[in-house]
Amino acid sequence: MTVLFPHLLRHACATHNYESGMPLWDVQVLLGLLMSLSKQELFDRWNRPGALYAG
Repeated sequence: MTVLFPHLLRHACATHNYESGMPLWDVQVLLGLLMSLSKQELFDRWNRPGALYAG
């Protein structure tokens, strides 16, 4: 039986997003590694025309 830890799930999610085409920069922001953007700036970036994950 494999033991799952939050850190393992975090990395699995990040790997899945990256391998599915999410730009590395966006994965880093999602993980909280880049905190220089406000929530509004993140929303604007992810919802811009042509964005991979536009909502």
